[in-house]
Amino acid sequence: MLLLLGSSAAVAQEFTTRNNTSKKALKAYEKAEQQYVQYNFPESIALLKQALDKDPLLIDAWLLMGDAAAALDSNSLALEAYENAYALSPFYYPPTAYMLGKAYLESRRFDQAVEVLATLLQHSDLPAELLKEAEQVRQTAVFRKAAYAQPVPFDPLPLEPSINSAADEYVNALRLDGRMLVFTRRSVQEQKSPPMLERLMLAEADSSSWSLAEVFSPDWPVTEQIGAVTFSADGLQIYFAACGWPDSKGSCDLYLSQYSDGAWQRPVNLGNAINSGYWESQPSISADGRQLFFASNRSGGAGGSDLWKSSLNGDGSWSKPVNLGEQVNSEGNEMAPFLHPDGKTLYFSSDGLIGLGGADLFVSRLDTAGQWQQAVNMGYPVNTTSDEINLVVAASGKTALLSALSDSTQTYDILSFSLPAQHRPQPVTYLQIVARDLETKAPLQARLVLSDPRTARELITDSTDISGASFVVIPAKDSYALQLSSEGYLFYDSFIRPEAGTELEPAEIEIFLERIKSGKTVVLDNILFQVNQAVLLAEAYAGLHNLEQFLSQNPGLKVRIEGHTDNSGGDSFNQKLSQDRAQAVAGFLTDRGIDPKRIEVAGFGSNRPIASNETDKGRAKNRRVELRIISGF
Repeated sequence: MLLLLGSSAAVAQEFTTRNNTSKKALKAYEKAEQQYVQYNFPESIALLKQALDKDPLLIDAWLLMGDAAAALDSNSLALEAYENAYALSPFYYPPTAYMLGKAYLESRRFDQAVEVLATLLQHSDLPAELLKEAEQVRQTAVFRKAAYAQPVPFDPLPLEPSINSAADEYVNALRLDGRMLVFTRRSVQEQKSPPMLERLMLAEADSSSWSLAEVFSPDWPVTEQIGAVTFSADGLQIYFAACGWPDSKGSCDLYLSQYSDGAWQRPVNLGNAINSGYWESQPSISADGRQLFFASNRSGGAGGSDLWKSSLNGDGSWSKPVNLGEQVNSEGNEMAPFLHPDGKTLYFSSDGLIGLGGADLFVSRLDTAGQWQQAVNMGYPVNTTSDEINLVVAASGKTALLSALSDSTQTYDILSFSLPAQHRPQPVTYLQIVARDLETKAPLQARLVLSDPRTARELITDSTDISGASFVVIPAKDSYALQLSSEGYLFYDSFIRPEAGTELEPAEIEIFLERIKSGKTVVLDNILFQVNQAVLLAEAYAGLHNLEQFLSQNPGLKVRIEGHTDNSGGDSFNQKLSQDRAQAVAGFLTDRGIDPKRIEVAGFGSNRPIASNETDKGRAKNRRVELRIISGF
């Protein structure tokens, strides 16, 4: 036997089969086979050892022992058995190399797994399905070797006892502002029915800690079988899965509840486009509320459960879901999608993509063509041989929450950790805007646009609601032209540049719009010039485009473009500079087809300051171009 184990796996040895072994060995083997088909694997192994005592070269016995040991998760015995079978004859039974490669993989003998599977893959005449599975195991071995050799930074900290308990806690959602957490608590009920109790929990955070979690118990007709809750960006909607409800279209459906009048309102089934006779669960809504990602085992997918996306139509209905495709979905199960508020980074769990064992966490990013890129495993030790399923990433993109098995309690707790740099999304912040009439202070329904200052391309559009409010999520660190308009009113024009590190300190802006009247003015904050010159900067294009649109939509207006400076230069220089800048704006408008007869130009130098010239901030406000209504309102 020692000689046998020490021989080269590449050289076939003499062996016997059930057709030419001794009678005593065959008798033991046949009994072992009977026990195997009856799932009595321990007895089958005992009988196989008797057969091999009689005939150590009986290759069928080694193969069956490997299978029985694998069924018992006894990888060391399976590895020994498959090694012996492979040494006797690598291709007596072609899947031997595949099973040996899997056993090497489970034993973390990655180089040997790759070697034996590479030999198998050279035989293109073998069944295509066998070669496909062998290649996946080979790639897994390559991945795991690299993952263990190059661990990612990971130093998780459990949340405080107000969240984690002796039960299992599974993270569901974190509100965009980071101040409300939803999670599932699962506990054992001794001698009760059901034996496992699952409840949704809510906790709120202040500047230093989480409050004691409370059961989520809305006043709904049905509150059983609720899970997988996620927030809208403004925190005023929750999307969730519910199973077996009266209006359910399948085993589990997706629902929406609005928060108003101090309570979560009665949920609404999301309808036939999204919900089917299959299982739909684990929703994740985009920050703009127009894309819904979820998991489903509906037909048309790649495997068990896949990730799908539905888009909001103009009439408020949801479109037919689209499968996210092979870059994300596998023949296994993809679960728990979490779309970061940046709208471009998708985190999810999969047991079908190449990983470390069980279900692993992955990240995929949206490219410039609107396609999801090949999912990337988040690495070891974020992922382990256990199941990693739920991951929630904060708006800043720096920290994440996940549920993992606690070494001390052997239950699942919610952990917080710093997300490795390579897996971070683009950080986001948000604007809370309220539009009002300047005179009456009544709320206004207005159109809000955030544009690229250089190209005027509309990046984000929204409309304020009946209360005049709009909640808009924007990537941090970028610059935007912010414009607000409403029919019959002068537009609002400003410049937004969120600072890094202020993601959870959103801009809260109350904007007062004036009705179009003679003498009223608008400061054109987004029309910028080179220092001490009348040369328009590239970043001025969005402001110029917005001004052009306003004049085109109000063809009866006659206006004056007025230039102003601070007092840092001489009077004659400032006068000419202000006049030239106003003329540059007028020139842009007339070049774009605005009738020159509608436009007057005036420069006032430093004679009309709107702020103190004693500070940099004040001088910056005084360096401006304004639009004044002359007539035609």
